[in-house]
Amino acid sequence: MANSRISFVSNILIPILTGIITLVLFLLFRPENAGALFYTNMIYTLLLEGFLFGFLSLLQKESKNISGAFYSIISVGAIYYIIFGSGWMIAYSLLLTAILSYKVYIAVHSIIFLLFIIVGSIVTRTDNSYHEKTEEQTQQMRSIRFYTEKMNQLASKYLQQGIDKDTDLSQWDGYKVLGTLITKINHLTPSIFRNDMAVKQLSNMLENCEKIVAEMEEVPDSDLNMIDRKMKRFASNAIDEITLLRNLSRG
Repeated sequence: MANSRISFVSNILIPILTGIITLVLFLLFRPENAGALFYTNMIYTLLLEGFLFGFLSLLQKESKNISGAFYSIISVGAIYYIIFGSGWMIAYSLLLTAILSYKVYIAVHSIIFLLFIIVGSIVTRTDNSYHEKTEEQTQQMRSIRFYTEKMNQLASKYLQQGIDKDTDLSQWDGYKVLGTLITKINHLTPSIFRNDMAVKQLSNMLENCEKIVAEMEEVPDSDLNMIDRKMKRFASNAIDEITLLRNLSRG
């Protein structure tokens, strides 16, 4: 409740009061022969105040889609725009009215605003591109974790099935090479998932490993050596494929 009151005061009440006070001051000191310049300055000042309070309100709203760097750059740009805009307004009104025409005054304001829009557009596009790349990399890292965890589960199941058959497979070649394969998968770079072939190969590895683990459950104790050799052969071939995929992704 307290936060909503503070938000109402800072985001609504203060901007409205500031605008009213600004309007009253302009009208209070309005010259008798007030012309286009006076009313232009009054309207422009109100717009600058609205821009300032609107920007401050935007900064209070955190967004996962907007980076801190974006806020920083846009903040600096907004401050510069307000400084240059108000500075040009004051300088022209007090010093340059006899030298430069009203059209030049408006033209300079337009140029300042246009520069701010151009810079803001460039920063926005850059920030969007950064977020897209970050999101893509995050998804790729999740894929790596998925394949790693899935292979770890299969390795644990494979080891447990050996224990169920009164055999410790942890020192057998098949299990050792499988552990090496899991390490290789865990150390894959996210860029590898830009290659559809890589994703297909990894999925095939999971499928083939699942088949061997399932087969392990069905074979008699006398065939454990055969299954271990099969696991070793599978894991060795998979390691070679991982190495090839990594080389292709670098190229």
